[in-house]
Amino acid sequence: MEEKEAIALIKKGDNHGFNFIYDKYIYQIYGYLYHMVKDKMIAEDIASEVFFKLYKNIRKYEERGNFRSYIFRIAHNMAVDYFKKNKIMFSYRDDLKIKDEPEETDDEKRFFLKKLEEKLSSMGEKERELIMFYYFEEMSLKEIGIILGIKENAAKTALFRARQKLIKEVKNAI
Repeated sequence: MEEKEAIALIKKGDNHGFNFIYDKYIYQIYGYLYHMVKDKMIAEDIASEVFFKLYKNIRKYEERGNFRSYIFRIAHNMAVDYFKKNKIMFSYRDDLKIKDEPEETDDEKRFFLKKLEEKLSSMGEKERELIMFYYFEEMSLKEIGIILGIKENAAKTALFRARQKLIKEVKNAI
Protein backbone atom coordinates (compact mmCIF):
# COMPACT_ATOMS: atom_id res chain seq x y z
CA MET A 1 0.00 0.00 0.00
CA GLU A 2 1.23 3.51 -0.73
CA GLU A 3 0.75 6.62 1.37
CA LYS A 4 -1.74 8.26 -1.01
CA GLU A 5 -3.81 5.11 -1.13
CA ALA A 6 -3.76 4.87 2.68
CA ILE A 7 -4.87 8.49 3.03
CA ALA A 8 -7.73 7.90 0.58
CA LEU A 9 -8.80 4.86 2.64
CA ILE A 10 -8.69 6.85 5.87
CA LYS A 11 -10.85 9.57 4.31
CA LYS A 12 -13.39 6.85 3.47
CA GLY A 13 -13.32 5.64 7.09
CA ASP A 14 -11.25 2.49 6.42
CA ASN A 15 -8.96 1.69 9.36
CA HIS A 16 -6.51 -0.29 7.22
CA GLY A 17 -5.21 2.97 5.78
CA PHE A 18 -4.84 4.45 9.24
CA ASN A 19 -2.96 1.38 10.47
CA PHE A 20 -0.54 1.73 7.55
CA ILE A 21 0.14 5.41 8.34
CA TYR A 22 0.42 4.70 12.06
CA ASP A 23 2.91 1.87 11.56
CA LYS A 24 4.95 3.96 9.14
CA TYR A 25 5.24 7.07 11.35
CA ILE A 26 4.75 6.15 15.00
CA TYR A 27 8.43 5.59 15.81
CA GLN A 28 9.57 8.73 13.99
CA ILE A 29 6.94 10.87 15.70
CA TYR A 30 7.58 9.32 19.10
CA GLY A 31 11.36 9.79 18.73
CA TYR A 32 10.95 13.43 17.78
CA LEU A 33 8.59 14.07 20.70
CA TYR A 34 10.78 12.18 23.16
CA HIS A 35 13.74 14.38 22.29
CA MET A 36 11.57 17.42 22.90
CA VAL A 37 9.76 16.56 26.14
CA LYS A 38 12.37 14.35 27.84
CA ASP A 39 9.72 12.01 29.20
CA LYS A 40 8.66 8.65 27.78
CA MET A 41 5.07 8.74 29.03
CA ILE A 42 4.44 12.31 27.93
CA ALA A 43 5.95 11.58 24.50
CA GLU A 44 3.67 8.55 24.18
CA ASP A 45 0.64 10.63 25.19
CA ILE A 46 1.42 13.41 22.74
CA ALA A 47 2.13 10.88 19.96
CA SER A 48 -1.27 9.30 20.62
CA GLU A 49 -2.87 12.73 20.43
CA VAL A 50 -1.04 13.43 17.15
CA PHE A 51 -2.54 10.34 15.54
CA PHE A 52 -5.97 11.03 17.03
CA LYS A 53 -5.86 14.56 15.63
CA LEU A 54 -4.64 13.23 12.29
CA TYR A 55 -7.51 10.74 12.11
CA LYS A 56 -10.06 13.35 13.15
CA ASN A 57 -8.86 15.97 10.66
CA ILE A 58 -7.63 13.86 7.73
CA ARG A 59 -10.46 15.06 5.51
CA LYS A 60 -8.96 18.56 5.67
CA TYR A 61 -5.60 17.31 4.38
CA GLU A 62 -4.94 18.45 0.84
CA GLU A 63 -2.46 16.32 -1.06
CA ARG A 64 -0.49 19.23 -2.45
CA GLY A 65 2.38 18.83 0.01
CA ASN A 66 4.47 16.15 1.59
CA PHE A 67 2.48 14.04 4.07
CA ARG A 68 5.53 13.50 6.28
CA SER A 69 5.81 17.27 6.71
CA TYR A 70 2.11 17.44 7.50
CA ILE A 71 2.25 14.87 10.30
CA PHE A 72 5.46 16.30 11.76
CA ARG A 73 3.85 19.74 11.72
CA ILE A 74 1.01 18.33 13.83
CA ALA A 75 3.56 16.78 16.23
CA HIS A 76 5.56 20.01 16.39
CA ASN A 77 2.46 22.10 17.13
CA MET A 78 1.23 19.70 19.78
CA ALA A 79 4.62 19.69 21.51
CA VAL A 80 4.68 23.49 21.49
CA ASP A 81 1.13 23.48 22.91
CA TYR A 82 2.28 21.09 25.65
CA PHE A 83 5.11 23.44 26.60
CA LYS A 84 2.82 26.47 26.61
CA LYS A 85 0.09 24.70 28.56
CA ASN A 86 2.55 23.50 31.20
CA LYS A 87 4.62 26.72 31.13
CA ILE A 88 7.78 24.77 30.38
CA MET A 89 10.78 26.16 28.54
CA PHE A 90 11.54 24.12 25.44
CA SER A 91 14.79 22.15 25.34
CA TYR A 92 16.03 19.00 23.72
CA ARG A 93 17.20 16.23 25.96
CA ASP A 94 20.29 17.17 27.93
CA ASP A 95 21.57 13.66 27.48
CA LEU A 96 21.09 13.69 23.72
CA LYS A 97 23.23 11.03 22.09
CA ILE A 98 24.56 11.02 18.58
CA LYS A 99 23.01 8.16 16.61
CA ASP A 100 25.04 5.06 15.89
CA GLU A 101 28.08 6.02 17.94
CA PRO A 102 30.50 3.10 17.79
CA GLU A 103 30.92 1.34 21.13
CA GLU A 104 34.69 1.38 20.94
CA THR A 105 36.03 4.71 19.75
CA ASP A 106 39.38 6.26 20.38
CA ASP A 107 39.61 8.93 23.05
CA GLU A 108 39.74 11.83 20.60
CA LYS A 109 36.57 10.77 18.79
CA ARG A 110 34.75 10.12 22.08
CA PHE A 111 35.82 13.57 23.33
CA PHE A 112 34.68 15.24 20.10
CA LEU A 113 31.27 13.50 20.16
CA LYS A 114 30.77 14.49 23.78
CA LYS A 115 31.51 18.14 22.97
CA LEU A 116 29.21 18.00 19.96
CA GLU A 117 26.38 16.62 22.10
CA GLU A 118 26.95 19.27 24.79
CA LYS A 119 26.97 22.13 22.31
CA LEU A 120 23.91 20.85 20.45
CA SER A 121 22.01 20.60 23.74
CA SER A 122 22.93 24.18 24.64
CA MET A 123 21.81 25.72 21.32
CA GLY A 124 18.63 27.72 20.92
CA GLU A 125 15.33 26.00 20.19
CA LYS A 126 15.11 26.82 16.48
CA GLU A 127 18.77 26.00 15.86
CA ARG A 128 18.45 22.59 17.53
CA GLU A 129 15.25 21.85 15.65
CA LEU A 130 16.84 22.68 12.32
CA ILE A 131 19.83 20.44 13.00
CA MET A 132 17.71 17.64 14.45
CA PHE A 133 15.28 17.65 11.52
CA TYR A 134 18.00 17.84 8.86
CA TYR A 135 20.65 15.52 10.26
CA PHE A 136 18.78 13.17 12.59
CA GLU A 137 15.36 12.93 10.92
CA GLU A 138 16.93 13.37 7.45
CA MET A 139 14.28 15.81 6.29
CA SER A 140 14.61 18.04 3.26
CA LEU A 141 14.79 21.80 3.61
CA LYS A 142 11.35 22.02 2.05
CA GLU A 143 9.91 19.67 4.72
CA ILE A 144 11.64 21.60 7.49
CA GLY A 145 10.24 24.84 6.14
CA ILE A 146 6.72 23.45 6.13
CA ILE A 147 7.03 22.11 9.68
CA LEU A 148 8.49 25.33 11.07
CA GLY A 149 6.23 27.58 9.00
CA ILE A 150 9.07 29.25 7.10
CA LYS A 151 10.09 29.33 3.44
CA GLU A 152 12.56 26.78 2.12
CA ASN A 153 15.23 29.43 1.53
CA ALA A 154 14.79 30.73 5.07
CA ALA A 155 15.24 27.16 6.37
CA LYS A 156 18.39 26.81 4.26
CA THR A 157 19.86 30.06 5.58
CA ALA A 158 18.91 29.31 9.18
CA LEU A 159 20.37 25.79 8.93
CA PHE A 160 23.60 27.18 7.50
CA ARG A 161 23.87 29.64 10.40
CA ALA A 162 23.01 27.00 12.99
CA ARG A 163 25.58 24.64 11.52
CA GLN A 164 28.24 27.38 11.49
CA LYS A 165 27.44 28.26 15.10
CA LEU A 166 27.66 24.61 16.15
CA ILE A 167 30.99 24.15 14.37
CA LYS A 168 32.39 27.30 16.01
CA GLU A 169 31.18 26.25 19.46
CA VAL A 170 32.65 22.78 19.13
CA LYS A 171 35.98 24.14 17.84
CA ASN A 172 36.15 26.57 20.76
CA ALA A 173 35.47 23.73 23.21
CA ILE A 174 38.24 21.56 21.83
